[in-house]
Amino acid sequence: MASYAEYASSILGEPVSASGSDVLQSDISEFMVEGAQFVVNAMPKEMLWAMESNQDFVDGSNAAEGVAVGSNKILQVVRESDSLLLDTNNNGQLNAYSSVECREIPTALAGRAAVGSGWQEEASETDPVYYKIGGKVHILPTSTKTNSKVYWVQVPPSAWESNAHAQVYMNGTILKEIEPLIMLYVLKKAFAVKLAKIQFGTSVAQGGTLEAYIADEDLDMAQAQQLLISDLQAMVKNLENEFQLGIQLLMEGTYKPELIAKAQTQDTYAKLQGRGA
Repeated sequence: MASYAEYASSILGEPVSASGSDVLQSDISEFMVEGAQFVVNAMPKEMLWAMESNQDFVDGSNAAEGVAVGSNKILQVVRESDSLLLDTNNNGQLNAYSSVECREIPTALAGRAAVGSGWQEEASETDPVYYKIGGKVHILPTSTKTNSKVYWVQVPPSAWESNAHAQVYMNGTILKEIEPLIMLYVLKKAFAVKLAKIQFGTSVAQGGTLEAYIADEDLDMAQAQQLLISDLQAMVKNLENEFQLGIQLLMEGTYKPELIAKAQTQDTYAKLQGRGA
């Protein structure tokens, strides 16, 4: 099985290296993380629990400051009650604490949900809420209990935190059902980088810009460059369409992974390798 970088290299038709190539290994790593976040944000909640997750305890001394989660997708927020709520012995006495799932509210309603606000939306022990602001999760009523927790999907997964590009594609370091979608995202971004470098004349493989070839009256290279640009634009568009269709089907719960058979190296592109340098 090939790594993400090797797979991208085979579709691009040129090396993906640590340096000296139009698309770098570090670019692939960056695109993998971006793509994973995009896909995770679109995934049905029942699928999210199959992903690598993380959790954090609410620190009683800093509870009002919230729990930092960044842009990660929240799975669940649970608040432990401050007083005894459960009758575990069925004797009518409340003698155990209860963990209650918090419901999410818009940040704009945080003032109304605050304890003592007097608004209808005021939160309580038995009806706690949470909201997100500044990359943090805040629980109302504010909790000081260690069993009050925030669970979220880990993006990037721990295996991708260093040299993500070297991870083996479809090897299960992330949920296999969504890996083809992530690869589509990586490819569309890689081809977009290649296209931009050719258009601005900074491509390692293709040399000067279309305008420069026209100015030099090198019509053969100008025509070839224009054809290459058109092919790359079509590739970027096709990959974007495939990715958006996959996201739509994922959100509808009908997405089925397939290998990316349509992403073929362009014949024209392969023939032009190294020309114009």
